[in-house]
Amino acid sequence: ASSDCPTLLDIINRYPAQIELAHANNKIASLIDAGELSAAGLLRCYQEALPQVEQLVWNNGFEPALLHQLQALFREYENHYELTASDERFNFIIVIPVADRPLHLRHCLHSLYELCEHFQYGGKNKHGHYKKVRVIIADDSSDETNIRQHQELASHYSDQGLECEHFDQAAQLQTLHQFSNQQDRDLSRILGKHDEAGFFHKGPSVMRNITYLKLNEFTAREERYLFYFIDSDQEFKLPVHYHNEYQQAYCLNYFWHLDRIFSKGKCELLTGKVVGDPPVSPAVMAANLLQDVNHVLAQLSQLEPNASCQFHQEKQVTTEQAAYHDMADKFGFTSAATAHDYNCSLLSPHDHKACFRAMVSRLGQFFDGAHPTRTTPYTYQAPQDSLAPARTVYTGNYVLSANALQYFIPFASSRWRMAGPTLGRILQVLIDDQFCTANLPMHHRRTTHETGESEYRAGIKRREMNIDLSNEYRRQFYGDVMLFSMEELVKLGYPLGKSDKAT
Repeated sequence: ASSDCPTLLDIINRYPAQIELAHANNKIASLIDAGELSAAGLLRCYQEALPQVEQLVWNNGFEPALLHQLQALFREYENHYELTASDERFNFIIVIPVADRPLHLRHCLHSLYELCEHFQYGGKNKHGHYKKVRVIIADDSSDETNIRQHQELASHYSDQGLECEHFDQAAQLQTLHQFSNQQDRDLSRILGKHDEAGFFHKGPSVMRNITYLKLNEFTAREERYLFYFIDSDQEFKLPVHYHNEYQQAYCLNYFWHLDRIFSKGKCELLTGKVVGDPPVSPAVMAANLLQDVNHVLAQLSQLEPNASCQFHQEKQVTTEQAAYHDMADKFGFTSAATAHDYNCSLLSPHDHKACFRAMVSRLGQFFDGAHPTRTTPYTYQAPQDSLAPARTVYTGNYVLSANALQYFIPFASSRWRMAGPTLGRILQVLIDDQFCTANLPMHHRRTTHETGESEYRAGIKRREMNIDLSNEYRRQFYGDVMLFSMEELVKLGYPLGKSDKAT
């Protein structure tokens, strides 16, 4: 009846030319209104309409009002799906490795909870918990206070309806012991060497590999699962360029899109990317930071200090890939040599002095991995249309099928950077076009709202007024050596064949 699907009817009637369904729009509207459309037929109407409405949100630039209608349409669809069909869609296990980052984790979990509330993928059970989305917090912390806060966050969001399991170090050791008892090989380079007295800060790659072992528990169940790895300093609320400013919005129903992609049966491992802060180390952004700051200072020197800020003018949003990386050309990207403009983040009326102070206040965040001039906004492309072969795994945003759990993070115990790109080069050989990428980015936020700084970051040491990046640089340097060596090894037939040249 029309009272059960008001959003669908409203969209059909308001956008008859844009929403093209299999049947005439007015006929569908009348059948729905009379309650004569079959349950299966009604679901097909939603399934056809949803991607068209999503596209409509972006046709003339971002439209927040239409996004709210899209979210309502998804919620309406889920209500009908729950009542009229057995739900054989994928279940999602969201894995969040975390080390001493309670503030980051809080924002990450809140964004995931809000995503579920906006789109309600899979609906809720009789206890008020989301049926097809749950979280595993893989804790690699050393500080007992932080561990306790992580546990409290898991309990809080479980009470809210998003089931969260705190995978603590005792449970990790138990998982490792069970696995080790079944093996007669040395897997320390994959799973690390285990000092039970100091079983923390093992590194994100080792933490992910250990969690793979736990995820194997789900593969024996009848339900279908996808395993979604994200980082604790990421959120599902995306930065959108709107009216010459950046807004944040829940633009994508990630789970619905991923279910559609994996249901086709071709993809085994899918990686998204990140928007917002760059996903690389400060050690490889210093040159373009200095280039951009000098560019902004030159512009400011030509402007009146007390004049209204001119750094809010309409600027072209760059889509240049790896624009934040000093060595982008070595990774196969073509990077422009031009400096990037500064987009002022102050909202209330202000002058150039205030703009300058705001920019300077952000420069220290560079050492946490933020970049004042090379943040990336979200640009819409339908995820299904963006599906393409991948070459790099973004380890803070990738999804595995049950079968793909065999593709662990290589050289994990080294703690070097570039683990994801190195794994990606191997996957190109092993599974070819079953290794995919799609436009499903996460919002990367290196610093927290509360402090303006990052929480724990391996490789960076703060000493009063000094910041030591030497260990970070070492991890980046040897990570690059590992990646470029793997590229050469792949050319020689590794890992499928053995070559004397590759010895």
